[in-house]
Amino acid sequence: MLTPIEFVEFLNHTKDNFPKIYREITEVRNPWRAEHLDAYFEKRKDGLYILTGNRTKEEKLDEDTLVKDRIPGISLDDYLSRAHTSQGLPRSDVKKGNLYFWHPRNGSGAWFFADDGRASLNCYGGPQLRNFDVGVRAVAQEK
Repeated sequence: MLTPIEFVEFLNHTKDNFPKIYREITEVRNPWRAEHLDAYFEKRKDGLYILTGNRTKEEKLDEDTLVKDRIPGISLDDYLSRAHTSQGLPRSDVKKGNLYFWHPRNGSGAWFFADDGRASLNCYGGPQLRNFDVGVRAVAQEK
């Protein structure tokens, strides 16, 4: 499963090299498509943390992360090209656009989806809200 920053890198790579795959993931149309991301958010005494690597890696959420919902939202192009944190989440200065964004909340996971109504980056809802029809993408670490 890709972390948010790996998903940003993957989308940038497909946009530049495999535009058909990029459109398959991001285009607003039927059928519904979605992917879980390897991110879990947890509130602690000193702030909100992002946990990745099946919750084995923890890092305090970047202070520049956008922490309010944007409905409809943020610019997917701006988010992918420059307005993301090192953790792969939208920065507070991301331009407005059509990508719906729900900010990270305590006890929530992250996923991306697109259907005939919208494309969305969701960082809300616990595992009980996750849909088992949603896919994941394999990823390997470079040595």
